[in-house]
Amino acid sequence: MIKKILLFLFTFLNISNVYALPGTLPLSIIVKNNNLCVFISKGNKNLSVNALLRLQSFEVYKNRNGILNYTSMQKEKNPPINQENCIEFPQSKFKENQAYDLFLEREVVYSTRICLRRNHNLIVLYNVEKGFVCSNNEIKSNLDKNFWIKVKSILRLI
Repeated sequence: MIKKILLFLFTFLNISNVYALPGTLPLSIIVKNNNLCVFISKGNKNLSVNALLRLQSFEVYKNRNGILNYTSMQKEKNPPINQENCIEFPQSKFKENQAYDLFLEREVVYSTRICLRRNHNLIVLYNVEKGFVCSNNEIKSNLDKNFWIKVKSILRLI
């Protein structure tokens, strides 16, 4: 029973920011409006406003270099320090069952490695195992647990 409780707590508290690449800071990720949305949940909360930032994503493969599949430079209005101010990656740039490295470059570089699948046309995030393989462990976040936000996302798709 204690093992199950510890496993539940570990899974509940593990919001994808465990997988930051070496030399980068952790980047948190949620699904918002059926797009991937990234933000900085830890670190410097006193970030300057109107900073220039770069978003990038790479497809990750075992025996070759990653392939850049999205890049964007933009001037932010609000620092992405929480779920409300997260920055969206367009879902059309991502394939199912493919591992991705996501980067947000600001004053420093933040990153995470994720995999996504669709369930009834909604994006669901999964952890990556062995560096390149999409696992069956769904990434949970506080935003995903909010029933009304899920309902609103479904209604937007109709």
